[in-house]
Amino acid sequence: MENVFVYGTLRKGSFNHSLISSEEFVAEGNTRKKYKLISNTIPYVIKDEKVSTIKGEIYKVTDEALEALDMLEGHPDWYRREKTVIDTNKGSITAWLYFYPKKYSYTSRVISSGDFLNP
Repeated sequence: MENVFVYGTLRKGSFNHSLISSEEFVAEGNTRKKYKLISNTIPYVIKDEKVSTIKGEIYKVTDEALEALDMLEGHPDWYRREKTVIDTNKGSITAWLYFYPKKYSYTSRVISSGDFLNP
């Protein structure tokens, strides 16, 4: 079982949530470090640019679910999964987060709130 932090279309109420809806919800939280969240309909987190903490949800997922998430996110070619610290009301939790490692369009909308569902 692995902790995964989801910040976009995998969160409750979003169109890809069904992929993890049967997995164990752990907590809501924010990344400890600041990153840049952008959107071109789908969200991208840029690791090397510091704008805000990123809001999301942590799930404890099976190996099978993690493989399905890797396929959805195109890991490691499209997004890259890396561990990061998430601050929650249950304390700090280390979880996988999918970062976007490539150059992105500068016409992308920056979500300075760090919350894809409530920009």
